[in-house]
Amino acid sequence: MLAGQTNTKAAPAGAGNTDRGLAPNHASPRKGGDPMLSVLGDTSHDQAQTHLVAMLDEVRRQQELLNVNRARYLALARQYGMTNAEIGEVVGMSASGVKKAIGRAAGTPGIEFGECA
Repeated sequence: MLAGQTNTKAAPAGAGNTDRGLAPNHASPRKGGDPMLSVLGDTSHDQAQTHLVAMLDEVRRQQELLNVNRARYLALARQYGMTNAEIGEVVGMSASGVKKAIGRAAGTPGIEFGECA
């Protein structure tokens, strides 16, 4: 550092506590913590399993709905002139993957209008 300059760098995490004989900051308990712990709290393993099964089932349902809507949106984009390659670039699929997804969705109700569930 040159003469007349001040140090603007922050001290490393926990450095302020070590000189007073305290544990470094990173060793202190986390504030907030894991949201799952707040949901489950002090429940038994059997009770926790019941809650977890319900949460996982909700995730599965959301994924199924997403899959249905995704195919419909792909078809809608194709109907409005986007190429399979353009659609694939936006959604992270190959052009052939887009073509197959649209083909699989072709027989589902509402797909001709791009309607989503």
